[in-house]
Amino acid sequence: MPVTRAPTSCLRALLLVLLVLLNGCAVVTVKEKGAADADLARRADVLVSGRLSADAAANLAIAGLLPENCQREPEPCAAGLRDGASEEAWLATMAQVRTLRMLAASEDGALQASPEVAAQEGIDVARWAYAYLFLTERTPEQRAFELRQERVLRVYNRAVDGTAQAFAHLQGAVSEKAIPSGHSVQETPGAIMELRRILRLDTQQDDAPSP
Repeated sequence: MPVTRAPTSCLRALLLVLLVLLNGCAVVTVKEKGAADADLARRADVLVSGRLSADAAANLAIAGLLPENCQREPEPCAAGLRDGASEEAWLATMAQVRTLRMLAASEDGALQASPEVAAQEGIDVARWAYAYLFLTERTPEQRAFELRQERVLRVYNRAVDGTAQAFAHLQGAVSEKAIPSGHSVQETPGAIMELRRILRLDTQQDDAPSP
C-alpha cells in the first residue's frame, strides 16, 4: 500500500507555527493576588502612596482629565470635573489633587524656601476636605463606614497640621515648637499648653498701654 508523505517544506512550516505559538504562550503569566493585598490597594490613599486613590483617578479619567495636568493647574481641573461627577466625588477628588501639591510644597527644602506657599496649599486642601465633610447633603455620620470619607478625613487632618507647621516657618514668627503627635495634634496636652501660652502673651500685649 503506497504511503503518502507530506512535503518537507510543509512540515517545516507547521513546526515553525507551533514554535511561535508555544513561545507566545510561554510569556503569559498569572499573578495571584491575596485578599489582604487587594484590600490594601483599595484603601491606599494619596498620603500613603503619593498617588491618587483608584476612585479619584477614575473620576478624573471619566472626565477626560490627566492627574499630572490637574496637579499642575487645579483650577481648570476642578471646573472640568464639576459637571462629570457627583458633588461628593468632585470635592473628595479635588481634595486629593490639592494634597499632591501640598505634599510637594511641604518637603523640607520647599517648606524652608517658601513657607507661604506651603501654608496656602495646606489651606486649599483643608477647604476642599471641609466642604466634603460638612457642606454636602449627607452628614459625616451617614458616611461613617465609607472609605472615601476616611481618606478625606485623613487628608483634612494632615492639611491642618501641615498648615500650622508652615505658619511656624513664616518670617516674623516669634517661636516654633514641635509637638510629637499623630492626627488631632490640637488635642494633645503639649499643644494645649502652647496655645494657652501664646494666647496669654497676646492678651498681655493687647493690655499694654500704647506708646
